[in-house]
Amino acid sequence: MWFVSKLLAEDLEARIRAHRLLNPPIAWSDELIYPYFDGLSIYNLAQSIAGLLGVPVTAPLDPVVWQNEIPEVDRVVLMISDGFGYRLMQQLCAESQTITKLIHSISHGRGFIPLTSVAPSTTACALPTFWTARPPIASGMLGTSMFLRDLGVLGDMLEFSPVAMNRVPNVFEGWGYPPERVIPVSGLSEQLKAVGVPTHALLDYKLAGTGLSRILHRGLHQFHPHVGSGDMWLRLRDTLYQTRGQKCCVSVYLPNIDSISHAYGHDTEYLRAEALTQFTMLHEILNTLDLHDGRTLFILTADHGHHTVRKVIKILEDPRWNEIVRCFRSTSGGDARFTYLYLREGTRDRVQAMIAERFPEELVTFTPEEAIAAGLFGTDTPHPDLESRLGDLIVVSRLGTRLQDRNNESNSVSSHAGLSDWEMLVPFLYRRI
Repeated sequence: MWFVSKLLAEDLEARIRAHRLLNPPIAWSDELIYPYFDGLSIYNLAQSIAGLLGVPVTAPLDPVVWQNEIPEVDRVVLMISDGFGYRLMQQLCAESQTITKLIHSISHGRGFIPLTSVAPSTTACALPTFWTARPPIASGMLGTSMFLRDLGVLGDMLEFSPVAMNRVPNVFEGWGYPPERVIPVSGLSEQLKAVGVPTHALLDYKLAGTGLSRILHRGLHQFHPHVGSGDMWLRLRDTLYQTRGQKCCVSVYLPNIDSISHAYGHDTEYLRAEALTQFTMLHEILNTLDLHDGRTLFILTADHGHHTVRKVIKILEDPRWNEIVRCFRSTSGGDARFTYLYLREGTRDRVQAMIAERFPEELVTFTPEEAIAAGLFGTDTPHPDLESRLGDLIVVSRLGTRLQDRNNESNSVSSHAGLSDWEMLVPFLYRRI
């Protein structure tokens, strides 16, 4: 079975790489990976989870992902390991027989295959996709920061506050703009609740009740908070024991790989130690027979991957940007590797030409219109503020590069949000217990 899954993984990766939504005139165009919303993305995974638990859906995973044996289950346990990309998992298996054997056991011999994240490949867009079972075009969550037309400011969507206030949390709620207004579509918990299925969420207590959590967790049946990485695994064990034999959905969120990658880089001993811990603890828990009920599907995936940044292009310091910056009507939005420019009327063509001329090996641009038409953000009923949030021009950085503006100054060693394979490909493995 392991050999069959490896061949399947290679085939799916080839399909994903051949999926060309856009064909920009750059020498490194083939390095770009696009969301595969037609059955091989985290959007389709969220649709499948909803469908397995009784919600009518239209875009589940391609049946080949299940090796054409779609499971019938009552409980779904979804573990999202933030930042744990497919390329990283491949690398760890190539380096370590221990990790390879643990994954073999965790997946009951199936191994893992690739899916794609969404664009941008960042938590602020990917988690809403998981928690609404809708693509970014419908959720309207299009970046870590974006222009909020109702408030007239560039908003930090993790802190739910103006970017200019430098990580002061939940300011918008104090202005009378509750987090629930950001996404107009129903949440996954609300959809499941409507068919009588409760949703549980296991996450760090500091994240519960934040602006992003309020956006995501509408209709949640129960939080299961933990206070550190040690008790998290025991809380997972307890939650699985508590919900055994019940029809429900259990979401588990692990931020550790993402945090370690940002702090040290995507290829360090610290990251390897955390990965080994995750697989070791999962192996122990999933082989605890008291937690089995025969009707549970366990899934491990990620929201995006990571890669170390070696070149930082500073918009406010690099003289090549001087003429471009004069066309800005505000600071940039989005993310450092998938950036939205908000430009003065009539300047877009000139800005796009200057970026192409001055940064041919580092940056590529798309107009929002062509990105939307190509399906870069999915195909669904567009969010009413889609165009204003995307701005006037999208700038995507090549692997190893990021843009730095006043709103995203960072000491992060590794970044994500772009369209490289290290960021866009995420692992998918499952097991029935």
